Amino acid sequence: QFRTVARFKDFTDVTGDIYQLLCRGIAVPQINVEIGVPLAQTPAIIRHIKQWYAEQQPHMHYPIILRCTGASEAWLSPAYQQETCY
Repeated sequence: QFRTVARFKDFTDVTGDIYQLLCRGIAVPQINVEIGVPLAQTPAIIRHIKQWYAEQQPHMHYPIILRCTGASEAWLSPAYQQETCY
C-alpha cells in the first residue's frame, strides 16, 4: 500500500499505459466525502482550506477536487435553486 501512495505522491518515474497509470485506484484505506456549498461562498471556503492546510500540514495522498454546477430544479439536489461547488 505504501508503494501505491508513493506513486501518487511522485509521478517522475511512473511508466505504463493509461490503465496502469490512472485506473488502478488507491489500495489504501481512505475516506471520501462530497460536500456541496453555495458557489458564492466558495472563495471564502477555499481560503479556509488553504489556511487549515498551512497550519496543520497534513500528509494527504489524495487531492481535493472542486466541481461546480449550475442551479438544479430537483428539490432533493444539494444545488436546488442555487449554483453549487462540490
